[in-house]
This record gives sequence, structure tokens and C-alpha cells, in this order.
Amino acid sequence: MNKNEKYIEIHIDSNGQTTIEAFGYEGNSCERATASLEDALGHVESRERKPEYYKNQRIAEESRLRRRP
Repeated sequence: MNKNEKYIEIHIDSNGQTTIEAFGYEGNSCERATASLEDALGHVESRERKPEYYKNQRIAEESRLRRRP
């Protein structure tokens, strides 16, 4: 797969436990991309965020810090 390609994997184990994993997304765009799947599959028991989730937030925070005198 292309390094910049965005895709979502859904894993269902033998007990019916479902895991959704998003690849190629930054910031909270992964949550927006998986929201309809989460709604269709049921209640979210836990959420694990990857470093990519925080990438855009760090950039925004750094930009704000630079703007202050």
C-alpha cells in the first residue's frame, strides 16, 4: 500500500470482539472517518490514539507559541 494512502481495517476475533484501526490519518480525522463504523458496530469500549493523532495538535500549539511576544 502507498505510504500516503488512507484506509481502515476492521478486525473481528472469534469471540466477536471488534477492533477498528485507521491508517494514514492525522489529527482527529481518523475519528471522523471511523465514526459511522463505530455507530453501526455498537458502543466503543476503549480508544487508543496513535502518535499521528497528536501531530496536527503539536503543530498548532507550536504556531500559537511563536505568535506570542
